[in-house]
Amino acid sequence: MCETPAPSVNQESDVNSIPAKLISLLISASVSLGSPISVLAQNLDEEIQKPAIATSTQDDALEAADEAEEHRAVEDNDGVTYADVLKDPDNIDLNYRWAKTQVANGDIKGASITLERILMVDPALPKIRLFYGIVLYRLGNLQEALRELEAILALPMTSSLKNEVKAYIARIKKKMRSTNWTASTGIGFQYDTNHAASPATGRRLFAGIPITLLTGQRQEDFSYLFLLGMGVEHDLGTQAGHKLFANLNYYRAEQILLNTLDVQVYHWNLGAKLNGGRYGQFKISTPFDHLRLSEETYLRTYGLRLEWDRTLNNKLSLFTQLQGSKHDYVKTTDIPTATQRTGDHYRIDYGLHYNLRPNQRLTAGLGFTSQNARVESNAYDRHKIQLKHAWLLGKSRFLLSGVTLHLDKYREPDTAISPRDREDTTFRVGSTFGMPLGAVWAPLKDVLWTFTYEYFHAGSSLINYAYTNNKVSTLFTYRWES
Repeated sequence: MCETPAPSVNQESDVNSIPAKLISLLISASVSLGSPISVLAQNLDEEIQKPAIATSTQDDALEAADEAEEHRAVEDNDGVTYADVLKDPDNIDLNYRWAKTQVANGDIKGASITLERILMVDPALPKIRLFYGIVLYRLGNLQEALRELEAILALPMTSSLKNEVKAYIARIKKKMRSTNWTASTGIGFQYDTNHAASPATGRRLFAGIPITLLTGQRQEDFSYLFLLGMGVEHDLGTQAGHKLFANLNYYRAEQILLNTLDVQVYHWNLGAKLNGGRYGQFKISTPFDHLRLSEETYLRTYGLRLEWDRTLNNKLSLFTQLQGSKHDYVKTTDIPTATQRTGDHYRIDYGLHYNLRPNQRLTAGLGFTSQNARVESNAYDRHKIQLKHAWLLGKSRFLLSGVTLHLDKYREPDTAISPRDREDTTFRVGSTFGMPLGAVWAPLKDVLWTFTYEYFHAGSSLINYAYTNNKVSTLFTYRWES
């Protein structure tokens, strides 16, 4: 009578073998006794990136809100052409609409000439003088723009138009100050269909053998979100307009069920913005992050970041970002092997922004990341492809959409999981809709509401890291500027 041979570690399909059953029982027993295996995200590399993605999305939303507010001045542009103006050159309304078309097409100087011609005929037109002040503001003629807008207040006009004039006066005065402070706070909630990144198969590999666990399966969860930010920017008074800046941010996600995935991040960044003229804009900074997982310090990162962007014309601009940092992991109660992930981190991103239309911008980018680690099975190289689209919908509303593809290759297999090499392909697609609540109730004009949906799909050569997640989140952000 022949004995049944022991399974090889490469026999991932032999789930009915006696050793596999014994391992399954042992792991299931450890889970039943409260082991963190079942409640920690299987893919921690992805988990620690979530706060940065969330804060980046919110920063993009705040920037889009500013752009949407400025775009309101030309929202009713109806595409008047210069040929239309030539047919009726003394028509003030037609010339005004032509000036709006010029601004929408990026011809700010041409618009200023058109508006000056109108005001020579009739200077007592508050709507046109307001638009002229906005054009001067966009040209950088702040003193002249301020004089023009302050003079308008003496003219008869509707209360809504007067409020718009006052808003631009405040914006110009802020830009003229050498030091500007900003602060923001946001609260909201998030829902995930698979926050712990449980494998799609419901099984995990152990020494190459797929094990079905009694717990640790796909689990939905809600979390409360809290963001806090402060920043200062100081103009050095140089002719080129060089500036110093500092930012401090705090992010917290408090889970309802999976408390081991509660995350806090403290982030601060110091640096300088340098105007290189025709060579573009440069930014150098020293970011630092302190990440706490389940109320314990888990990761500290510190390094150097260099950024460059250059506008080529009204439609096209280029950008590049280089970063080198140290990722210092700290052992926690739930993750005693965390220090094995400690290592240097290098990243490069580059691409272009292209204005499809006056209210739509496309961003296309490529990137490469090299993550080193003390234990090579935690080290990987990543290639990134990204497309982003910003759409100003009118009335200060906006829609931000994006698709990101990551191709990750780990340098050595983790034999405790499988002797096979690990290669991951992750796909993330999402959209964020935003609008200031002042459109609903005027006192809430400084509150921005955003609603985000994201779908995440991870494919992998190892079943442990193949999973999907749907995320829905909403956030209310109050912003203060001085």
